[in-house]
Amino acid sequence: IPSGRSYVGLVPSIGPDHLLNVGAGQVSARADLFHEAIFLVCPSHKAPEQAVKRVTDLLELLGASPLFSDPLEADGLMAALHTLPQILSVALLNATTKQPGWKEARKMASRPYGLSSAAALYLDESAALLETMRSNRVNVTRVLDNAIRSLTELREALNEDDLKSAGEFVDDAY
Repeated sequence: IPSGRSYVGLVPSIGPDHLLNVGAGQVSARADLFHEAIFLVCPSHKAPEQAVKRVTDLLELLGASPLFSDPLEADGLMAALHTLPQILSVALLNATTKQPGWKEARKMASRPYGLSSAAALYLDESAALLETMRSNRVNVTRVLDNAIRSLTELREALNEDDLKSAGEFVDDAY
């Protein structure tokens, strides 16, 4: 958005009751989809108070709450909470489906595998994820580095047979 323009940016999220529902598009539409959701509201400094009020009124009608944010902060949050899960989902699929025996192994895929790979379902097409990564490169690189660092710590603990550290890794997340 060009500087000097008046706008109210809005980043939607779905309500907690629908977080694990797999599906996208119109078939996933629900009247209560946004109930108890939090939307990032990013008004420019020049946004009229009335425009911000209209947005918050809309959120109230949806049963959602606003979380006011700076657009740069919103980009960082989106990289961590939306883009990184899609990247990790694609990485999981690439790491497993290219292994020998996948055609047989896929028949045994479990719920954790399905849930972990489901984020890839939200890709309209690969070009959309690529454009998201390109346009928010600094934040996406930062969260990727965090994920790689975390996985490296776990790998090192397992290589050193340090079950205490590996257990803490899991416990910290839990």
